[in-house]
Amino acid sequence: MNHMLIIFISVDIVLLLVLLVQIKSTQTLKQRSLAQAKLIDTLNDTLERQYYDLHEQLLQVQQQTTLADQNIAEMKQNSAHVTEQYQYLQTEIQQLQQLLTSQQPADKLYSRALKLAALGASAEELVQECELSTTEAEMLIAIHQRKK
Repeated sequence: MNHMLIIFISVDIVLLLVLLVQIKSTQTLKQRSLAQAKLIDTLNDTLERQYYDLHEQLLQVQQQTTLADQNIAEMKQNSAHVTEQYQYLQTEIQQLQQLLTSQQPADKLYSRALKLAALGASAEELVQECELSTTEAEMLIAIHQRKK
């Protein structure tokens, strides 16, 4: 009978040990689950902050894009205006050149001044050689410098 009692007690001890191991395992799993839950919370917080930061950056990029589009539109408008002015000035220059080259033989000095300006003469040389005013000489030089 003692043997039986010892066996029962031994079985009870083994069962208690198994139960303790299971309790310990459950506690370890719960601790792991808590640690994982904390990690998930931390990751969620990090992701939320990153989302907010990226959203702010996106808004800034959208604003910058809108400003850049406005600047481009303004530059196109300015470019069109400059092109118009350039074409107008080109027409004026051509008319002045035609006027100068189509003058009467008495105005050969202007033709000569045009040729000298094209060759790179200074305003002083044009005044001395062709009897032009300083303003006329400077205008001829300016016309030929723009052509280059």
